[in-house]
Amino acid sequence: MTDDQFSKAFKQIVPDSPSPEGWANGALRKRRNRAGVVGGTVGVLAVALAIPVALNLSASQLTANPEEAQDAGATSEPNPAENVPEDSDGGSQPGTGDLLGAAACFDEAGERVQPSAGDAELEPGAVRAWLCGDASPNNPYGTVGPLEALEQDVDQIVEFVEAQPELNLASISCTMEYSLAYLVVLEYPDGSLAHVTGETHGCEIVMAGETARSGGVEFLDHLTGLWSAQRDALEAPDTAPGLPACPVPGTMLVPGLDEIVAGAVCAGDPGSGQYGRAELPPEDVARVLDDISGNAVEGEVQGWDATLALVGGWGDWLRLVSSEDASSYGFVDAEGVSWTWTPTPEVAELLAAAMASVPVSNQPDVDPNEPVEPPLPVEPDPTVAIFEPAGCEGVQAGELVTSDLPGGVVPDDPSAVWLCGKSPGGGGTPAGPLEPLTDAAAQSAVDLYNALPEPDPNQACTDDLGPSYFVVHAYADGTRLPVEFQDYGCHVVAAGAELRTGGEAYLDQLVGLWTELRAASGVPAERPAPLCIAGPAMVPVDPAQGFTAGFACTNLWDDGQGGEPGEEQLSPELVQSLSDLLAAGSYPLPTETFSVAPTNDAVVVLNQFGDPLQLMRLEDGTYQWLAGEQYMAWQPPSAVAVELDELLSA
Repeated sequence: MTDDQFSKAFKQIVPDSPSPEGWANGALRKRRNRAGVVGGTVGVLAVALAIPVALNLSASQLTANPEEAQDAGATSEPNPAENVPEDSDGGSQPGTGDLLGAAACFDEAGERVQPSAGDAELEPGAVRAWLCGDASPNNPYGTVGPLEALEQDVDQIVEFVEAQPELNLASISCTMEYSLAYLVVLEYPDGSLAHVTGETHGCEIVMAGETARSGGVEFLDHLTGLWSAQRDALEAPDTAPGLPACPVPGTMLVPGLDEIVAGAVCAGDPGSGQYGRAELPPEDVARVLDDISGNAVEGEVQGWDATLALVGGWGDWLRLVSSEDASSYGFVDAEGVSWTWTPTPEVAELLAAAMASVPVSNQPDVDPNEPVEPPLPVEPDPTVAIFEPAGCEGVQAGELVTSDLPGGVVPDDPSAVWLCGKSPGGGGTPAGPLEPLTDAAAQSAVDLYNALPEPDPNQACTDDLGPSYFVVHAYADGTRLPVEFQDYGCHVVAAGAELRTGGEAYLDQLVGLWTELRAASGVPAERPAPLCIAGPAMVPVDPAQGFTAGFACTNLWDDGQGGEPGEEQLSPELVQSLSDLLAAGSYPLPTETFSVAPTNDAVVVLNQFGDPLQLMRLEDGTYQWLAGEQYMAWQPPSAVAVELDELLSA
């Protein structure tokens, strides 16, 4: 599988859940995650990770060519309405005619513009600039930049970039978290364009051409300051250029309550991705603003799916997140202060009526006098996150994170210890054991962590990307204390700001505890679907022990043929045949990779403990998989090969 195929395979996976305040607000307040950084010789991690997430765009109805260049001496008042596509009337899908950024941020196909070899050299003299976030139809919880072009003090962008220290990408260490990747487009009098990219995560890199510099967070602060200063010198439009997409993205600039000119409510189903929107009448917007002014109090935002957006004249909005029962809303203002607002009964009724009017395309018309038929069985969706055991809940979504341990050690006497996986983008996540360690085995896991040494600040690090392994220590009072082995970069074990080394041996010893547990008193378990996107089992799977279930996986990544990913369970008879054949007929390969190119289909089989083994189908009809450091292969007999081919071609 090539890197491009791997990327495409997981672009359909939803990335880590965003914070309720939107990606940009944390960046603008310079809340940076520095955990996991160790000095030494190391390659760049965040660059390779951030690009697939930030640029996961598909074609939309956006039209995106920058305006023809004007004379360098000509001036005009920036108008956000001139820089965005025509707005739609209902907003049934994210990005179709909704505000996801200035038109200059997208090409003619609706894809986010990218730096290229033909770009102009970054130098003074640009006549305007646009600031682009990462929001897109495939990243609806991203961030939207200002809609209008910057036409005042544009040269300050170039001056700021050139003043930042250059970076040697071969000698820095970067963390793997993602917050925001943004882009600046500068237009020169002759119509040529220059691009500068920035990141607020990892090493906070600013890239102009082939030159890497530091200061990604400070650069974004500087950019938003330039746009704010330009707006302060102008009169804000008294009508909004459009409405935000639903679900509501974040914005780099947030309007004050006195700048709001429009509003909309959003409703939908996050599971299906179907959303609808209804615009609030001006008189209702005024009532909402009055109610917020009189009743909002400082308090943390709860939840992350915004159902109310209040739009300013420049096209930015205040994003309000509703509580589960919709009794209150949380938002973060332009100063970064969190607020909680509980509407009065009259305004709450107004908003409830507006929500009820939202046209959501996946809500069927139901006659209340007709009996409701039972729903059809739901086929497993091979593009969603893999199953998480109870103790691992929140790891894949980024909701369960490490923190400083009491006294710097994991406390004794956990009730259970879980081993959980997490990977960039969610796809290929290592499949941890379904059962926890308990009793003496759980205490042994605690002792293993507490014995890990601190890292050498001069240790050599690698430039690879890989998954993380979370060891979650659960206690009788409900407390969960995770530590994270980062199988990339410096390969440290992190607990908050504390780092330890020896992660590879630590993981091997933990797996050994599970192996001993199963040998002594293993209890069979079934892993729920989806299984086709699961990565390798953490506890090695031995084909000689047989298999209890299996799945045919089709179109694991986009090969350009238009097929949809599929997952179909194998018959018990076929699973038994595979168990017998694989136990006797697999053989090691002399190479360190596949012998021939893989197709985009596979078979996943499960052992009695629910651990998966993915057999990739190759173009020569063999099936191969990685067992530790050794690739294994299997050639099915003709009758079984025909049966598998029929399933994989269906």
